[in-house]
Amino acid sequence: MMRKNIISALVFIIFLSLAIPAVHVQAAPQKGTYFNYDEYIQISDGKGNYSGYYGNAWINGTESVTQLLNNNRVSMNYNYSCAIRSSDYNYFNDQMAKGNFTFSTNNCSYTYGTDNETGYINPHVWFFTNVSIPVNSEKEVLNTDMKVVSTDYSYSPGGTNGQITTIFLQGNGTYVRNDSYGIFNATYTWNAYYDKSSGFIVAYNYKEVDSNGQGDGFTCSNTLYVKDSSYGVSISTTHLNHQKSSPFPYFYLAIALVFILALIVIIALVISNGNKNKIRKHSTNGGNLKMTENSEDKDKTEIHLNPESKETEQVVIKEVVKVKCQYCGALIDSTAEKCPYCGAPRT
Repeated sequence: MMRKNIISALVFIIFLSLAIPAVHVQAAPQKGTYFNYDEYIQISDGKGNYSGYYGNAWINGTESVTQLLNNNRVSMNYNYSCAIRSSDYNYFNDQMAKGNFTFSTNNCSYTYGTDNETGYINPHVWFFTNVSIPVNSEKEVLNTDMKVVSTDYSYSPGGTNGQITTIFLQGNGTYVRNDSYGIFNATYTWNAYYDKSSGFIVAYNYKEVDSNGQGDGFTCSNTLYVKDSSYGVSISTTHLNHQKSSPFPYFYLAIALVFILALIVIIALVISNGNKNKIRKHSTNGGNLKMTENSEDKDKTEIHLNPESKETEQVVIKEVVKVKCQYCGALIDSTAEKCPYCGAPRT
């Protein structure tokens, strides 16, 4: 009888455990967790007053966990640099920012400071999500409402990872932009992918189309991916579907090219100045060497570098000493007050 009761109890416990859904335990961030990311922002497809306008920004940043605090709070450090190229600026790359902030893993909101996020009201972090979040639930990223599309999404950026199992969030909608660009009706789509095991960011892409009633408008896109991390995500730029180019290599290449061209010009000028200080040899046919500025020179004036003589040697005539003109190199009488060929005074 006792054995039968024990078996019945075990069956009940097994049945109860199968009936209760599995509870996912949130993997807490660990001290030393970090990720390095590249971000590319592009303004394109300008219309109306924005026709021909373009803007590009390249951001390279790092964020890392520095300390685990009480009440599920995490202290982090951020550091990034930015380069901008647009219709108004060309490789304006002195924008840098760094600092510290904290956030809560309970609701993924900033609790003290931010990683330099401006223009938001009580924002939620963009780089972390709870891995226990269920499908079709709502989550806020910065100030954008996102929907959990999948908690087991295979993201394929290429690179060293191949396929990454991610939590896929998507947000889309409209809003009214009112800033330095003007007042526009904006339509956007934001796809974000988070590492399934750690909850930290893998990549995201954002696209926004802005327009107004006057025919003005533009498209704004923002792509971010983790190029290195402590949680195993490493995405290579050469394997991305939408490759982005960094301005820095081309910037240094341009500097090197300008330097080489300047060096060539300097060498050419030195050689040219050196030749001007030498007496040119007579041609083998006894003709004169002449230099004409160009076919449109004033009065078609020719500058003769040597005396107009068919002789092939420089001689002394009537025992009058001849000397070299220090400007054109021609032989002239030592008693002449100025050179009869170039007009330069004798000193």
